[in-house]
Amino acid sequence: MLTRWFGVDRSTITWAISEVRLLRAERECAIGPVDCHSVRTVANLTRLAR
Repeated sequence: MLTRWFGVDRSTITWAISEVRLLRAERECAIGPVDCHSVRTVANLTRLAR
């Protein structure tokens, strides 16, 4: 779904997620599990990011 929204390859999304996790871990801010069914639109993704 994200690959279609942003027009990128799956490996780009995987790399970006890894980078964000590392940056957040460095700042002691872990990323918890997300229910994939709740991320159906860009608006939902933005809401979860806050």
